[in-house]
Amino acid sequence: MGRWVYTLAEFQQAEALYNESLAIKRALGDRRGVATVLGRLSQVTVEQGHLDRAERLARESYAIYHDLRSPYGIVEGLRQLGVILMWLGQHDEARRSLEQSLELSQDLGDSALVAQIRSLIGLALSLLGLNGPAQQHAETGLQMARDVGDPYQVAWCLWVMGWSLASAELYLEAEPVLSESVVLFRHVSTPTNEARQLGWSLALLAYVTWKRGDPATSRQVILEVLPLSARLRDFLPLLTALPTAALLLSDRHPVRAVELYALVWRYPLPANSSGWLTVAGSELESVAAGLQPEVAEAAKARGRTLDLHQTAAALIDELGTPHTDD
Repeated sequence: MGRWVYTLAEFQQAEALYNESLAIKRALGDRRGVATVLGRLSQVTVEQGHLDRAERLARESYAIYHDLRSPYGIVEGLRQLGVILMWLGQHDEARRSLEQSLELSQDLGDSALVAQIRSLIGLALSLLGLNGPAQQHAETGLQMARDVGDPYQVAWCLWVMGWSLASAELYLEAEPVLSESVVLFRHVSTPTNEARQLGWSLALLAYVTWKRGDPATSRQVILEVLPLSARLRDFLPLLTALPTAALLLSDRHPVRAVELYALVWRYPLPANSSGWLTVAGSELESVAAGLQPEVAEAAKARGRTLDLHQTAAALIDELGTPHTDD
């Protein structure tokens, strides 16, 4: 039941159901079941933005799988831990966890899983600023996903490829890759799980189109991401959508742009990452530098107190106002 509720993006209800299941598994002494539920609790906790707790749950799940000598459980536990560590901005540790997961996954016969892990390593390398190796891993993962014929994994690997290209400031090359990812995610998405991944691809596509000098398209894409993420209560796509929203507002509303900058960069993923997030952050810092120092500091102070989801909802109206010179 918890798994089904999770796919409907009812994260708090799913968490409550998983906690009930966890209590039952512990009472029965079902350690494998405990590890499984802990992993799912970790995932639903990530979606709500409680990353420190998600890390603790993931480590506990992995420790049980390791103790049980469960090959698939160990691989999946290391993969999930690596993802959470990336969101926490701990990219070196994330890479090590994912590389260990990749090494152990070779004997499982699950090519789609191997493709995803390879692409995740590419993402971790990109976040570390290692764009050449990042693209190599992303390309390998993408080719494996295409060979398997799994459209979801292909879409996921395309998104990672787009991320690494954008981080190398190869916006012309990144745009068609991300556009293909969006098309595939639309094809495989339901009102449930994969729709959240669509938000990731759209958010990055908005930034790339802005960098390509097309603010009108960028605004249109952002105005699709914001309601989607608001409906799903998913904070992760917002962390990649709001920098572009801030840049779109920066000419006419620089104070608001600086507020958004401070809001997003209080999270560890943008604050501790290299690549396109660093470029966007530098651009927004330049916007702040163009303000009177006391105005900029006041805007940053306000931004650090803003609620991510409430701000995203407000931006739908702010960005929905047409501008004839875009």
